[in-house]
Amino acid sequence: MKDMETKLQLALDFVELKRAIKVAHEAVEGGVDWIEAGTPLIKSEGVGNAKHFV
Repeated sequence: MKDMETKLQLALDFVELKRAIKVAHEAVEGGVDWIEAGTPLIKSEGVGNAKHFV
């Protein structure tokens, strides 16, 4: 079996886009590997705002 590297994922389950973007920037600086736009964020801000996380 191959050695598997641990990955850290963060779900942005916020309802305010501005707060989610701030936390995403801090998370990347802190070493997070994956960022997920959570359902509460998508429902409150719309799926079109996912472009801020690409």
